[in-house]
Amino acid sequence: TDLGTCYFNLGRADEALREYRKSLEIDPRHQPTLYNMVLVNLEGTHNLAAARQAWEQLHGLNPQYPGLDRLKQNLETAESSRQ
Repeated sequence: TDLGTCYFNLGRADEALREYRKSLEIDPRHQPTLYNMVLVNLEGTHNLAAARQAWEQLHGLNPQYPGLDRLKQNLETAESSRQ
């Protein structure tokens, strides 16, 4: 997860997502990785469907995860802008 975050901070969203996927292969329920998947798909690649999928998965695991409500608002804003 940390390597993925480093890639994202360097503007390398695709590489960040690759690292997050590796992390989820080891632990599909790793909440920080799912959070980062939402963030990178939303802000890095603008893949709203993938962001929504990761958000739903994280929400299913822990609806009280810190920052999850803010991410939902950002995701909904992006989705409504596309319509």
